[in-house]
Amino acid sequence: MDGCDPCESFAVSQKVSEGAFEVDLPLLADVPFAKDVSFNGAVRHTHYDTSGSYLSWKLGLDWHMTDQLKLRATRSRDIRAPNLNDLFQPKTAMTGSFTDLLTGQSPTITATAGGNRT
Repeated sequence: MDGCDPCESFAVSQKVSEGAFEVDLPLLADVPFAKDVSFNGAVRHTHYDTSGSYLSWKLGLDWHMTDQLKLRATRSRDIRAPNLNDLFQPKTAMTGSFTDLLTGQSPTITATAGGNRT
């Protein structure tokens, strides 16, 4: 354990700022083999005071071949920033056991769970 009293409560907060831009551009309409073709994209800059800045983006192409058939392709870079539990949850120790099918023994193991304060 890291010296924190498990019953001790502490206040944590997180500030987030972000800006985003999206575009959807029609490329073709009502031509053979394409009722509609469009390009779409997005970019987002996010800053978390607890974990830093990230740039995520998306590029896509939508192709309506007919009213019944639509093809879509997307490439993106996405992130999941840690939430406050991921960062600050106090550590707890748990015990458990399993049965070794080869030896028939049931050893007890200890596992530690908690936030990652690094």
